[in-house]
Amino acid sequence: MIENEDADTTARREAYEELGVDLPSLEFVARVWSSPGVSTERQSLFLAPYRSADRMSDGGGVAGEREGITVVERLLAELAADVDQGRITDGKLLTLVLALRLRRPDLFA
Repeated sequence: MIENEDADTTARREAYEELGVDLPSLEFVARVWSSPGVSTERQSLFLAPYRSADRMSDGGGVAGEREGITVVERLLAELAADVDQGRITDGKLLTLVLALRLRRPDLFA
């Protein structure tokens, strides 16, 4: 949820809290309706490079928010194969993997 900050700041804060990574740069992909006609919620989607040095903690979310997030890193080739086989069921992830494949095909070679 974005509260009293812009989408970029929120994305960076959430990445730090949930994934344990500091994201110095973000690349905007889209601002989309989560479920057009049903919900007024909009989601801002970003791509962001990171290195091992950008990992500040194990992530997992904020304890007081009871998020209980398990961080899983996967190879881009595995994600691409899952997209190609129709195994990605999260619309945000699907959109971001497709956007990354279009913008940076070299990462999937």
